[in-house]
Amino acid sequence: MLRIRLARLAMALAALLCLPAQAAFPEGPVRIIVPWAPGGSADLLARLLADAFRQHYNQAFVVENRSGASGNIGSDLVAKAKPDGQTLLLGVMSTHVLNPLMMENMPFDGVDDFTPIASVGVSTTVMVVHPSVAPGGLKEFLDWARTQPNRIAYGTSGEGSPTHLGTALLAQRAGLSLVHVPYRGGGPAMADLLGGQIQLMLTSANIALPHVHAGKLRLLAVSEPKRAAILADVPAINEILPGYDYSLYLGLFGPRGLSRELTLQINADVNRTMTRPDVGQKLAAMGIEATNQGPEALARILRAEREKWTPVVKAIGAAIR
Repeated sequence: MLRIRLARLAMALAALLCLPAQAAFPEGPVRIIVPWAPGGSADLLARLLADAFRQHYNQAFVVENRSGASGNIGSDLVAKAKPDGQTLLLGVMSTHVLNPLMMENMPFDGVDDFTPIASVGVSTTVMVVHPSVAPGGLKEFLDWARTQPNRIAYGTSGEGSPTHLGTALLAQRAGLSLVHVPYRGGGPAMADLLGGQIQLMLTSANIALPHVHAGKLRLLAVSEPKRAAILADVPAINEILPGYDYSLYLGLFGPRGLSRELTLQINADVNRTMTRPDVGQKLAAMGIEATNQGPEALARILRAEREKWTPVVKAIGAAIR
């Protein structure tokens, strides 16, 4: 009887030893790098995740803003970091996909030099116009805009910026001739849109909606393929122009070579955080819809976005030297 009990105990111990141990972060603070200035969607989302991770691991998680070079400075820091989980990146598609298409002498490969961890969310982007343009919805605006070649100006945060490409894609699909006015950031562009110096913008919902509610702008559509949960009554551009898709994906990345074990652990932590009701409320206020997808899904998104935007960049001749 004793031998039987000892055998069972040995089997139980062996089973416990075979269980995968939770991958451990290295000692010391874990940095989540945001390659943009504080206050944007990526920054706010990174701070939300850092707070949740800090509570879960009882360890310091610090958000660092390393802006510059259209997101390249902060992203390059992560690309060249040790793949131990101590340095992570809250990145957006423009840095990983668009910059390599438009910039010479990129310091990293936007796909191959990173380990995709989680597709975290999509920042809802809206199409807004100044109230002085022709009344009506999206279809009416497009019909009217076709009769106004080179008379409708749209603002962006710069030549080759995501909103530049997104609006250029809109013009291609709708058969419009628009005038591009690049600014040194989205703030000055929004100021001129409110003042009527330009007529059209694609911008984040959380930036545009206060002006829409105040009657200073007119909201026509969202740019993602389907209607946003936070704007269920607002049509998607895709409903009028089938196939149109301008989605600003937000993802969590590590350096190339991050272990599979730690990658999956962080992904599980992200998904657990993003499904919390209190987090959902904060995301809605930020105009972000959670995606809760794994490493493979994020890798597929990167490849699909690169394939989609390559011909657009070539067609409009966008380049940043």
